[in-house]
Amino acid sequence: EVPPEKVDDFQFYEFLRDYHELNHRHNNLAEFKENEKYPFQAILDGQQRMTSLYIGLKGSFSEKIKYKSKDSVQSYQRKELYVNLLDKPDDPELELMYEFKFLTPEEAANKDESHFWFKVGNILKPEMQDFSDIMEYMQNNGIATSKLASKILGDLSKKITVNPTMNAYVEKSNELDKVLNIFIRVNSGGVILSPSDLLLSFATAQLHGKRNARDEINYFVDSVNDIGGDDNFALDKDVILKAFLFLCDLDVKFKADNFNKDNMEKINEHWEESLKAIELTVKLIDSFGFNKSHFSSNNSLIPIAYYIFKQNHDEKFLTSKKFEEDRERIRHWFITATITGMFRSSTDSTLNKLRGTLQKNPISFPLKEMLGYDEKVDIPIEEGIIQNIIDMEYKDKYILMALSTFYHGLEFNKKHLNIDHVFPKNKCNSAKKYNISDEDTDFYKKYCNSIVNLQLLDDADNKSKGDKFFDEWLNERFTNEKTKNSFKNQHLIPDIDLSFNNFKMFIHEREELIRQELKKQLKSWQITN
Repeated sequence: EVPPEKVDDFQFYEFLRDYHELNHRHNNLAEFKENEKYPFQAILDGQQRMTSLYIGLKGSFSEKIKYKSKDSVQSYQRKELYVNLLDKPDDPELELMYEFKFLTPEEAANKDESHFWFKVGNILKPEMQDFSDIMEYMQNNGIATSKLASKILGDLSKKITVNPTMNAYVEKSNELDKVLNIFIRVNSGGVILSPSDLLLSFATAQLHGKRNARDEINYFVDSVNDIGGDDNFALDKDVILKAFLFLCDLDVKFKADNFNKDNMEKINEHWEESLKAIELTVKLIDSFGFNKSHFSSNNSLIPIAYYIFKQNHDEKFLTSKKFEEDRERIRHWFITATITGMFRSSTDSTLNKLRGTLQKNPISFPLKEMLGYDEKVDIPIEEGIIQNIIDMEYKDKYILMALSTFYHGLEFNKKHLNIDHVFPKNKCNSAKKYNISDEDTDFYKKYCNSIVNLQLLDDADNKSKGDKFFDEWLNERFTNEKTKNSFKNQHLIPDIDLSFNNFKMFIHEREELIRQELKKQLKSWQITN
C-alpha cells in the first residue's frame, strides 16, 4: 500500500497488457503527475500471474507470422485469448481440461461442429454476469443445446466474476527491507529470488532511467567470469552490489535502505570506475594463477578492488615493473586471507575493518596491517601464517595457493601446473612392500599428503615422473648436475639422500626449508612482530 507522500520514493511500472514481440515486450514506466498522486496498491509478488490475467482478459498478444521478417510491423498479428466451447482437448498426458488459444478475429470466426471460440475477456461484460445472461448468449449463437458449452461458460463466470480464487495480502509497511523479506519467504516454494535480484530492481528504479542497473550488472558478471577462460570465475550480483557500496565508502550491509536515492546517485557517479576496478582485480587474481576453484569467498576481491579504485589504476597496474611490489603485497594478502579463512564469518565487519585500514594507508597496499597485525597477540603473526600453510594437505581446497607461497619463477597464469606427490602416494601407502618398518609405515601414510611432500610440476614433467621413485626420476630427468640443483632449489628439495627409505628425513628437512623460505618472504614485507 503506497500513500501519496511515498509515490516519489520508488519507481513503478505499468502492467503489460498488449504484448508485442517486436516493439512492446517490457513494462512501461508509470508516470505520475502532481495531481495524480493518490493512495494505491503496488504488486510486489504475483506480477507474472497478474500479467497473464491482464493479457488474457483485457489485453492481447502479437506474435510474428512464420517466415515473415522479424523487423517489419506487418509481420505481426494481434491476437486475443479465446476458449473453445464445443470440445475438450484430447490430451490425457497433460490432463488439459479446456482448449485456450490466442486467435485473430478472423481465426475465431471459423466455426464448425467441434469449434466455437468465445473471447475470454467478454465474460467481464455486463451482459454476461449471471446464468440467464449466459443462456441468452448461447441461444443467440446457436449453441443452446450444448451441455459442454454451458458448463465451460458457467465455470469461467464463476472463476472470474462470481467466486474468484484470488488471494492477496496487503502490506501496509513502507520499510522496503521488510517487504523484500516477505517476498523471499512467500516465494520459497518456487524459484527463489535472491535479495540481490530484488535490490537490483530497486536500484534500477532509484536511477530513474539513467541506466538499467540490473541489465548492466548481469552483462558485466557474465563477461568478467570468463576472464582467463570460460566460466573461470564465479562472481555474482551480490558481490557486485556489495562492492559498489564498499568502493563508494557507504554502509556495506545488504539492505534496501543502502540503495536509496542519494547512495544510488553516488554509485552512479562512480559506476564505470567501480566496474573497471573489479575487472582489474579479477585479471590480477587470474595473473596469480588462481580462479574460482582456489578460493571460497568473492568478498576477498572487494578490498583489492577498493585499493585499485582509490589509486585510480589502469591496465598498466597488471604488468608494469613500477607496481611489482604492490602486486606482490596483494598476492601475499589474498593467499593468506584465503588460507586463514578471513572471510569465513562476519563478512561485513571484516570488510569495514579492512576499508578502515586502507583509508589510513593510502600510499601503498598495507599488507602488514591488512593481515590483522596486533601488538597484543602473543604468537607472532608470521608463525600463525606459516603454521597454517604447513598444516595444508593435498585434499584442501587452498593447497595450490599454499604451494604458491614458496615457489618463485613459475608463471602460474601461463602454465597448467599439477600438484605432484614428491614421494609417490601409492608407494607411501604401501610402504611395507619396500621393507619399511610398521612404525615408519604409519609415518609414510601420515605425511604422504602433507604439503611438505607436494610440489608443482608442469604437464610434461608430471607425466614423465608418473609413479617413479623421486630419486630415480630426478636422475633421469636431469643428467646435468647444475640443472638438477636448480630444480631442487626452486622446489625446495633438501640436499640429502632422496631414496624412498629416507622419507622421514626428507619430511623434516623440507619442512624446515619451507619454513625458512616463508619467513624470508614475510620478513621482506615486514610481516613480523
